[in-house]
Amino acid sequence: MKKTTLILFISLLLTPIYVIAQKLNIEDEIKLRVGVMEMIVERKKTNENVFKDANYKMLNFLSFSENQKKVLDTLFSKSWSKRLELYNNIKGADDKKNITEFINYLVKNETIFRKVLTKEQLTIYNDELKKNEGKSDDARKIIVRAMYFTDDQYNEFIKNK
Repeated sequence: MKKTTLILFISLLLTPIYVIAQKLNIEDEIKLRVGVMEMIVERKKTNENVFKDANYKMLNFLSFSENQKKVLDTLFSKSWSKRLELYNNIKGADDKKNITEFINYLVKNETIFRKVLTKEQLTIYNDELKKNEGKSDDARKIIVRAMYFTDDQYNEFIKNK
């Protein structure tokens, strides 16, 4: 009986730590996404077409049908203007309202993107993104991680909306 009580007590102590760790992970992911957007904006060479082409290059591990490309062309092109607008509304690191709007827009785009993919493509997509998880000095991995969501990240952001 004492072991059970001890295990219960330890699990109750660790649960808040686990929840905090998950929240910190989300906070890190938000900072990464805002930071990469800042880097893209600072280049001043990005426009709708450049953004669309960059998305296709980063997703070169997927083969898209012509019908998918039509939808994605529109999604990638139109999302740049709205991302830029929402990013420009962010006044600082403590501007939770505008950061939340920005992140919610990214999640909305991710939802649309995922609906375009077949089940097989979604599996490949998630497997490739998982390879980019964790800390890295590789610029491509950082940008891919900031632009797209693994299943776990996507579900976590949806849950915390």
